[in-house]
Amino acid sequence: GISGHGKTQLLMQWVNHLSKSGKCLIMSMEMRPEISISRLTKIALGKNFTGAPPTAQFIKDYCDSKKDSIYIYDQTSTTTSQDVFASMLYAKEVLDCDYIIVDSLMTIQDVDEGGDGYNQQKKFINKLSVMAKSLNMAVFLVAHLRKVDDELSAPDAQSIYGSSNIRNLVDNIIMVYRNKLKEKWADEGEKTAEDLAPMPDTLVYIQKQRNYPFEGKFGLYFNKASMIFQETPL
Repeated sequence: GISGHGKTQLLMQWVNHLSKSGKCLIMSMEMRPEISISRLTKIALGKNFTGAPPTAQFIKDYCDSKKDSIYIYDQTSTTTSQDVFASMLYAKEVLDCDYIIVDSLMTIQDVDEGGDGYNQQKKFINKLSVMAKSLNMAVFLVAHLRKVDDELSAPDAQSIYGSSNIRNLVDNIIMVYRNKLKEKWADEGEKTAEDLAPMPDTLVYIQKQRNYPFEGKFGLYFNKASMIFQETPL
């Protein structure tokens, strides 16, 4: 998805849910570990979060409850493909993780974005896919889109920044799009609050599923106080 459209936030919500029945490793080079924990804690509060900071006891209880199910790779800015692959092996063989978040492709410093980088991207995605299958892990790799002139229309998988092999080699593609048209109408007063209420704040497009015959979209509503996405209007 486009930068700032909620990819990481939605993933944090999924991690909170997935960790109830499995173990997750978060490799977020774009976010410090304490920020990840802060977001996870707010999400855990859910609709009970009103904007006031969670109590120290709630934070402690939450962290204690997740210490054996959510792990965070403590590295910001950039990493290398070898670190990603080594972390996958460690996460599976030592920690027994079922899921891994790699956020994002552009922070893998030895995988360039242009020129020969396309071949590097192909090799990286291919190895990531092979390892995911051999280790029986689900890997969520965050990828950005090419810069768009207008964010009022939702892009598609053809707009993923980089090699076409990114979309060709993965099993699934999930596009996250913030409803900029709704925000425009709200900012400019073109529609009433009543008209805007049923319109989703975010659209999630399933644009590829190699092993399941469904492609389509879902509308989600973002609760800014609790920082969670909901299936129904607020």
